[in-house]
Amino acid sequence: MANKIDFAHAERVLGVMAVDKQITLEKRKAVRLVIDFLKTSNNRPAQLRNWRSVLPRVGTAVILGYLGKGKSALAWYIAEIAHGQGRPVYVLGMPKRTQKYTPKWAKHVKDFRKIPKGAFLIVDEAALRFGSRRSQSDNNIELGGLNALARQRDQLIVFVAHTSRMMEIEAVLDCKLIIYRKPSMAHIMFERRELAPWTQEARDAIMSQKNPLKWAYVIDLEDGRKGLLKCQLPEGWSEDLSKAWAELDVEELMAAMKNKAKERKTNES
Repeated sequence: MANKIDFAHAERVLGVMAVDKQITLEKRKAVRLVIDFLKTSNNRPAQLRNWRSVLPRVGTAVILGYLGKGKSALAWYIAEIAHGQGRPVYVLGMPKRTQKYTPKWAKHVKDFRKIPKGAFLIVDEAALRFGSRRSQSDNNIELGGLNALARQRDQLIVFVAHTSRMMEIEAVLDCKLIIYRKPSMAHIMFERRELAPWTQEARDAIMSQKNPLKWAYVIDLEDGRKGLLKCQLPEGWSEDLSKAWAELDVEELMAAMKNKAKERKTNES
């Protein structure tokens, strides 16, 4: 660990140099520039290097952004990294008819409680399961269970949604990373008030790039790091996988959720 810089002492040294006629003005200016640079660097959060360095071992991350801008592709690229690290990869609630499009190393579950220790989990189209318009008590129970189990079981969970406003706030409140893929002007205008400044910041940074679709803006809520990271498609990515949720029977999903809620109330009574 680097030694802490004593800037007060540095300023005193610079003051002594100012009255020393043997030290030229150019040298004093050079020392001033170094001190000012170190002050700025000392308060600057560590920069993002690559996806492997920024991904937490345990906890949750949320990928947000406009329709068709690579949110799911990024989630699968991160899953590919997790798989390469030897972690089992799971997908929650994907339609059975489209599971054939996912990599062979990915496993599918309907109940997050069946996911083993140390696993990586993708929750795509998270608003369908944890939508802000669902029963708040049901959402809190399931999200609370996911977050608690992630910590206890050394799991990493990635939620994918268009905007945080479509999800229960608990999904964002406890996450370690917020990742943006080209948010639109509407995202900035209608985003949750707490996240609107970050959404604007993310859009400005992404749109400043020559090819915005190749970039994501990452905010590390634990370490305070923020910045752009370049995205790439995972191996085996296809149009079928990108539209895997088109086969979802929403009525069937809602019915299953209602049955789960009834079961919980029966068990509690």
